[in-house]
Amino acid sequence: MAAGGVIAYEDIFEILDQDADGKRFDRVSRFRCRSAFESDLQIDINIDIYKLEVRPRVDDPRGASPPPPPLPPRCRSRQLRPFRSPENLSPSASSPQIGTKFTLVLAPTLSLDGTPEDPAYDQSGKESLADSYEYVMYGKVFKKQDENEGGIRRSVVNVSFGGLLMQLKADPKNLQDVDIDNRLYVLIRKIS
Repeated sequence: MAAGGVIAYEDIFEILDQDADGKRFDRVSRFRCRSAFESDLQIDINIDIYKLEVRPRVDDPRGASPPPPPLPPRCRSRQLRPFRSPENLSPSASSPQIGTKFTLVLAPTLSLDGTPEDPAYDQSGKESLADSYEYVMYGKVFKKQDENEGGIRRSVVNVSFGGLLMQLKADPKNLQDVDIDNRLYVLIRKIS
């Protein structure tokens, strides 16, 4: 944990695709992302407020390079219906793309010293964790479960941010500070 023990989870993700199951809302897109540490993320972002991109790869003469190798096969597990199945998290050969890389942080408070949130809005202008990020949402963990797929243990955390959803699959050690009914901030900052 960084920032005085305030951060519950932090990782760098790259966008694999946008609205793979079709666009359902004008102002919201669902992004599927993957980190270098084999964490999978699906997150809804208000694209009127914050732009994330999926763009063609530039390292191929045709403007696109082959997709990364497929992920190992996984068992089917019970999941929320709004999220796409994890079997196909890498982009397809028909649409090889590379996306924006961004840092994602989960934190129970925006206070840099880790003090719990006050229910009243803080208008003091005091420095907070949000000052270092470009996009911030506040929500509640409504589901957490552990799954064992092919001998690989992962925790699956589902968070609702007032209707925008996030599903994060990561090593259980990395998500040990995140529990059901926790109130969390998700903070995002683009790095490329």
